[in-house]
Amino acid sequence: TTVYPKGITDDAPPDHIWHRSLWYAAGEVFVGPDSAEAAAAHSRGTVTLASGAGSMPEGAPGSHPFTDFYLENGGEGRMVHQSFSDVFSGPVFGGFRESLTWRTPGGRDIIADERTFTMYRLKGTSRIFDITAAFAALDQQVTFGATNENALPLIRVADCIDEWDGGRLTLSDGTTGGKDAFARRAAWGDCTGPLVHKPGLEPQYWGIAMLDHPSNVGHPNAWFARSYGPLGTNTPYFDGPLTLAPGETWTLRHRIVVHEGYPDEAGIQGR
Repeated sequence: TTVYPKGITDDAPPDHIWHRSLWYAAGEVFVGPDSAEAAAAHSRGTVTLASGAGSMPEGAPGSHPFTDFYLENGGEGRMVHQSFSDVFSGPVFGGFRESLTWRTPGGRDIIADERTFTMYRLKGTSRIFDITAAFAALDQQVTFGATNENALPLIRVADCIDEWDGGRLTLSDGTTGGKDAFARRAAWGDCTGPLVHKPGLEPQYWGIAMLDHPSNVGHPNAWFARSYGPLGTNTPYFDGPLTLAPGETWTLRHRIVVHEGYPDEAGIQGR
């Protein structure tokens, strides 16, 4: 995501190489008829994990297997591209629809994933695009665990606009700062900071906002907001594990706005 010639998001920063600009991921996905119970037990700390394992191996003694689709240390599950089922373009908007499969390290497909990206043609400096992800359990029940290592979805803002470098996190209710914004429910979250620096001129402030669609489970969702750069929603972490029966779908809809100035100046409240 760029504001020429600068990127407003960060991809694979040194402190968290698995942070991927704007992305979807889940750190604990349990599978099977007792997946909900296993996820609940794990969130209470009653399941012993294999130390350092990217995914819990099937059959590990005293544990329930889960797959990590978040980290990139080796041994995690993969989201495998299947096809672009649609690519569309026109005078008002353009985008694509992509089909993926969530595959465990053992080669088992557990979730069908369809994502849609739509970008709108606008006058002025703002850029708006809508993102949708629909996760459908395949032949067995799946549960998304209550871990902070989820990106459902998550933005990693560029270091130069995060709060550690002079930026500001803001929620729709007026809350500012990562400490106060963390875990607070709001219709949208935003991070704005000094993105563009030109010799002899004041810095140009740009921001990126994520808007939680009213149809989303848990709306308005609690925000995973950190002063060093992550910003997004994480329903299972704040509201508890989320379970899908075979064939059931969980759909997430969000709007992303890249804008000049602070959110009140950019009219984010009305987007």
